[in-house]
Amino acid sequence: MATEEQVKNGALIAYIAYGIGMLIPIATLIGLIVNFVKRGDAQGTWVESHHRWMLRTVLFSVVWTIVALVVMFIPVVNLLLWPAMVVLYIWYIYRVVKGFLSLNNQKPMYEQLGQVATDTAGV
Repeated sequence: MATEEQVKNGALIAYIAYGIGMLIPIATLIGLIVNFVKRGDAQGTWVESHHRWMLRTVLFSVVWTIVALVVMFIPVVNLLLWPAMVVLYIWYIYRVVKGFLSLNNQKPMYEQLGQVATDTAGV
């Protein structure tokens, strides 16, 4: 069984990888691998929500990037592609920074009205 510090460090490494991934995309893949490997160790702890947060961030980023690539081939609508990608990039940065700061303050993600969300099914 991993200690709380080891569990937290696993999430920290993933956040760092995602941060580097903003400049060097292959680092995002490293962050994904860390999330999947360390997610089991974090199960039942406040850090578990961070792994879910990061996985959802990458999943939604990939989905919206694919949508943007499809839109790229639609005349006139493709004019919205660059602004949409800038918004997506800013959203990604926001999610990584917010998650990192919450991890640093030892707070779980998805906290609502003082209670942690209990939905842990799926990603």
